[in-house]
Parts: sequence; C-alpha cells; structure tokens
Amino acid sequence: FENLGRFQKVVPIISVLLLVLLPISIVAVCIIWLLSYVAKVRGLKKQRVITLLMLSTCYFISFLPFAIYYTFGRIMGWTTDYKMRVYFNRFAFFMAYMNFSANPIIYYISVTSFR
Repeated sequence: FENLGRFQKVVPIISVLLLVLLPISIVAVCIIWLLSYVAKVRGLKKQRVITLLMLSTCYFISFLPFAIYYTFGRIMGWTTDYKMRVYFNRFAFFMAYMNFSANPIIYYISVTSFR
C-alpha cells in the first residue's frame, strides 16, 4: 500500500484526460472536419452535415464549462472561495443539461422530415 500515494496523484490526471479532454478534443476535430466538408457537399447531404455541425457545436459549447470546472477542480485545485465554486458548478451542469434540451430543437430547425 505504500505506492497508493503515487496512484492517487495520477488518477485525477487520467480521469481528466479520458473523461474531459479526449471527448472535447474529438468533438473539436470533428467540427473542424465538418466545416471543411460542408463546402464540398450539396443537397440532402449538406443538410445532414449542417445538422451534425450544429449538434457538435452545441455539444462543445455546452460541455466546455463542465470541462473547465472538472479540470480545475481535479488537477489544479480550487483557489477561489466556496460560493464561487458552487455557482460555477451549477452553471457547468446547467449548460451540460441544456445540450440535451437543445438537441430536439436543432433537429426541428434543421431536418424538415423531423417536423
């Protein structure tokens, strides 16, 4: 059990990498790829690509506050007061939940057969 101390220092870094930074990075790369792809396609494919682009951008914007909150909380530790952490925590989770609420709206706006 003497090596457990080292392991406890590595777990927050690994969790931030796997649970926060990796998904956000993948979505950011997909957004950039979709932006370059949307200029090449036409018709129904373009509508699908724009829908995916809108969903990916909404996900990125919605989960970015949570990523910031989780990264600062787990790796760097909090240097602000408790009240600020609670408010930012609520805001981060609110934005994450807003992503789920925004998805049907995005589908309604961008896909005519969804209506």
